[in-house]
Amino acid sequence: MIDYIKESNKKAQDRNEYMLFNVPVYVINKFPSNIKINNILDSVKDIINKKYLDGLEAIYIGDFKDLNRRDIQSMLKDGAIWISSNNVKNVITEPLVVENIIHEIAHLLEEKYQSQIYGDGKLEREYNSKKSRLFNLLKNEGYDIDLDLFFSDDMLKEFDNFLYRAVGYDKISLLTAGLFLSPYSITTIREYFASGMLDYLTNDNSYIDEISPVLYSKIKTIEERLNNEY
Repeated sequence: MIDYIKESNKKAQDRNEYMLFNVPVYVINKFPSNIKINNILDSVKDIINKKYLDGLEAIYIGDFKDLNRRDIQSMLKDGAIWISSNNVKNVITEPLVVENIIHEIAHLLEEKYQSQIYGDGKLEREYNSKKSRLFNLLKNEGYDIDLDLFFSDDMLKEFDNFLYRAVGYDKISLLTAGLFLSPYSITTIREYFASGMLDYLTNDNSYIDEISPVLYSKIKTIEERLNNEY
């Protein structure tokens, strides 16, 4: 990915550059014409303050092979956020890009505050308890599954495929209402945290407190710490 950017630097005249607070945003490949990058960045600024971006080197927007290969729209890698401009599936909207950026900022905070988030084991216990309940729900629905699929670190890809393809996110959403915030938040504990942070920052966070009190407490602690840093 970094090699791709180095190559792209040779064509700087074709690259648009913006700023999100003090973090540079490089548009390597443009969004569709109806997607305005300034609208996106203004929306992100309305949701977070610049302290959330400490340690972030850049945001890159483009049609990146790593994202296409994994069929994802964003990721945090090499100290930067990578956002897909590929609209082959006709799903890109300004609010969706805002959510993707906030989601990856949540991963940035997760990396920075790992010990506070995971050190006492409480979040892992809450997350695994919810997965156990989902396992029993799916068993009752007639799915032939075993615990390794749900709890083995060696089967994360298989678990994600099972949720997405075998069950389907629509059905998972119905089964996990009041249990998980979204189907994607089920896949790993990291996504459980990041999805929670996204929802906390963009929606009525009283719902997180109701269904995931440990997650809510962790996010609240991080928010208070960020707001008190000078």
